[in-house]
Amino acid sequence: MKKKLILSPTCLALCMGIMALSSTPATAQQEMGSLVYYDVTPAEIQAHYNEWSHFLEYNLDREQCQNYVAPPEGYVMKGCQVYRVGTAPIAAATTETIVTEAPKAVAAAPAPAPTTSTYTVQFGFDKSSVPVNEEKVLDNVAQDIQKYEPAAVTVSGYASTPGTSAYNQALSERRAAAVTQELTNRGVKASIIDQKAYGETHLAVPTADNVRMPPNRRVTIEFNH
Repeated sequence: MKKKLILSPTCLALCMGIMALSSTPATAQQEMGSLVYYDVTPAEIQAHYNEWSHFLEYNLDREQCQNYVAPPEGYVMKGCQVYRVGTAPIAAATTETIVTEAPKAVAAAPAPAPTTSTYTVQFGFDKSSVPVNEEKVLDNVAQDIQKYEPAAVTVSGYASTPGTSAYNQALSERRAAAVTQELTNRGVKASIIDQKAYGETHLAVPTADNVRMPPNRRVTIEFNH
């Protein structure tokens, strides 16, 4: 079995910077269609290490520019370049040190559960079984469900555009069912899982019909209070 590469946040950020510099020169922002795409800096990636580590560790050992794994939610791949989608730039992180009085001791409150889709499981073309290299994502989901205790977990299946709409709808249902089964195998209660399927609609990367776009072959997992 191949040993998985473990990279520090600093190394991941620097590697991401190298990936960006290997494509076209960076600009402050670029208009593409009706959205605004902002360049992603290594500092931004390092600040959000937990969201980026899976994407970077999986892609750095593989051929450049092939988009094997989709970047975190809110980011897209355009060729070799990763962009943040939005309408306003992220405020630069401050290094200012603020000194305040020590707060009085209070009882620790439970950690709030995330309310957005922070997990994505990718699938092979025309496949509905969870790939071995994606099982770590499900391990993390199961651990966070135990930690945050969300009231509900939405598991949503999707497909890319090759094939008929009816076939892709059924394929997305099988993918969602496979992820649900993997979560229950890890101790997640089936009663809190809300399973959905969207076929070839709601594409992560919009394409024409009959296009094999890997980021569209996915299941997302969302926590709800």
